[in-house]
Order: sequence, then C-alpha cells, then structure tokens
Amino acid sequence: MKTKIAFIAISLLLGARGFGISAEHPEHPEHPAPKQSKGHEHPKEQPDKGARKAFQNDFEKFVKDHVASEAQKTGGVYTIHDDAAKKDWKLDLVKVHKDKICMLQEGRSCFACADFKEAGGKNRLDLDFYAAKSEDGTLTMEKVLIHKVNGKRRFTYDKDNNMVPMK
Repeated sequence: MKTKIAFIAISLLLGARGFGISAEHPEHPEHPAPKQSKGHEHPKEQPDKGARKAFQNDFEKFVKDHVASEAQKTGGVYTIHDDAAKKDWKLDLVKVHKDKICMLQEGRSCFACADFKEAGGKNRLDLDFYAAKSEDGTLTMEKVLIHKVNGKRRFTYDKDNNMVPMK
C-alpha cells in the first residue's frame, strides 16, 4: 500500500511530462526513451533527483513483485514463452536495471529492462517490461518482451520508440 501511495504522490508531483533516462546508454542503447523535442540528445528538464530515484525504486519493486508472483505460479521460476524459439524459458531474475527505468507516453506507460539467467542452464536473457499507469497511479503489467538471448538482440527501438526487428 505504501508503494502505491508513494507512486501516486510521485506521479502527481511529476504531472504529465514524465521523465526518464535517454536511450543513449553505452550498455543498452537499444531501449526506448522518453519523448524529447527534436534536436536534443537528452531532455532539457530533469526532475528532482530524489523523485526520480523514488520512482525508479518503486518501479523496480513493482517488476520484482510481478516476477515473484508469476514465479509462484510455475514452481518458483519465472516462465516466459518464446515464440521465436518455440519453447518456454524458465528463468531466475538477476537484476533490474534501475538506470534504464523510465516513463513513456507522457507518463502513461513505464518501462524497465531486467537480466535473467536460465534456471539450471547457461543461457542469459534480457527482458523488457512495460506497465500501464492508470490515472489513480495503479500499475498493470501490459507486456514482457524477450529483448536479447545470450546478448543477441531480437529488436531495437527507433527514434519514435517503435520496435524494429533485427535482421
């Protein structure tokens, strides 16, 4: 409950402008970024660092709670179906990249990237988590995408945050 209240307070503080980190990260340049005006590599205005950190902490917890909740349904490991490989991956969470967490679509959508390792295996996957944020601040996980398998990207994002398949 405290997380929901904190998230609502942060959302109200930030208003519709949203915030986040630019897509120009050396480690993950392929992730979406908040909308920016043309000609600027980074947003002109950054929100209060304390508010940004609080949002990142809250959304990291939301993603971890989602993974834990889904894992309980499948024997303690997070399971995701892979249409491309025609298999189900059984995964253990390694890390949610807090520095990649951002708001998109003027604060109506939240994004996070997380690293997983295959349970009992050697494979590593990078998953992208998208959650919708309602007007009251409630989050709902909308989709989880397999972004990379063992470092090989399946898609990237263009300047308008549209997914572009890798060839």
